[in-house]
Amino acid sequence: MKKYFIVICKILPYLIYSYFSWILPYSRHPEKYDVELRFKKAQILIRKVLKAFRTTFNEINFDKFNNEGRKDQSRFIVCNHISDCDPLLFIALSNKPVTFVAKKETRKFLFVGRIIRALGGEFLDRSDLKQELRVFINIRKRMISEPNVDWVIFPEGTRNKTDILNVQEFKNGAFKYAMKAEAPIYIFSILGSQRILDIKCKNKYYPVQIKLNKVITKEDYQNLSTVEVSSISHEACDNGVKEISKFDEDMVYISCQNDCKIWYYGLNESRRAILGAYIPSIGRGRNIKKAMKKEKIEVFDYSESDEEVMFRFKAEDIEAVAELMKAK
Repeated sequence: MKKYFIVICKILPYLIYSYFSWILPYSRHPEKYDVELRFKKAQILIRKVLKAFRTTFNEINFDKFNNEGRKDQSRFIVCNHISDCDPLLFIALSNKPVTFVAKKETRKFLFVGRIIRALGGEFLDRSDLKQELRVFINIRKRMISEPNVDWVIFPEGTRNKTDILNVQEFKNGAFKYAMKAEAPIYIFSILGSQRILDIKCKNKYYPVQIKLNKVITKEDYQNLSTVEVSSISHEACDNGVKEISKFDEDMVYISCQNDCKIWYYGLNESRRAILGAYIPSIGRGRNIKKAMKKEKIEVFDYSESDEEVMFRFKAEDIEAVAELMKAK
C-alpha cells in the first residue's frame, strides 16, 4: 500500500479537481465538448499520474507514429495487452487524440473507465455478438466521420497475465471494420507496464518499452482477408515483444519443460528481487511446491486456477527452482 500512498499524496488534490471539474462531465456527455480539449485534459492528467508512479519510457519508432498522424485520416492501432495501464500509455505519448475499444467491464472502472468514456470510447460485450457487431459498425462510421481521432484496440481480448512474452491469439473480427474504413493499421508492442500498478512490485522506477513494429496500409491489405491481416499483425506484435524484452533490464525469462515459465516479478519491500513461476498443471505445480518445501525454498502467493499454478519465490533460489522446473 505504501506505493499507492506515495502516489496519492503527490497527485490527490489535482486528481480530485480533475475528477469533478472535467472527468465527470466529459464522461457523461463527451459529445458536448471538443475532442481536442478532452484529449489535452486527459493527457495532462495521465502524464502526471505516470510521473507520480515513476514511469519511464523507451519509445521505439513512436516519433514515426506521431509524425505520420493526419487530421483527415483515422488510424487503427493494435497492441498486446498486459496491464490496465496500457491505454494510458497511448494517451500520454500520442500527439493526436486517441480513443479506445474496451471490454464492457472497463466502463465501471473509476479512473480508466471514466477517461475512456470522456474520450468517446466504445465498450464491447464479448458475450453478446449482436452488441459487438453494432459497436464495430459504429466504430467504422466514426473512423470515417471523425478522422481526427485514432482508435486503439487490444485484439487479444483480455490481459495476458501469465506468459507476457508470448502474445495471445488475436480476435480476427477486430480488423474487419478498420479495413472497411480503409484505415492504416499500426501494430505496437508493449512491455513493462505490468509492473506499474502492481502493489507488490517495489522498483525505484518502472521502465516501459513501447515499439511501433509495422504499418499495414489499405494498399497492403486490399487483397488480403481479415484472418490474414490478423495473422500478420499478431506475428509483428509477438516478434516486437520478444525484441524489446532485450532492452528491459529488469526482465528475466526462462522457458522450462512442459510449457512452464519463470520470469522477473519485481522487488519486495526489502529491495530483494522476486521471481514468478507459471505451471500449466495443478498436479505438477503441487509436486514442485512439495519439492521446494523439502529443499526449504520459500514459496509465497501460491495460487491455483483453471488447471494452472502460479507462485513467487526469491531470486536467490533461482538455480534450485530452475532445476526443479527443468529449465531448457
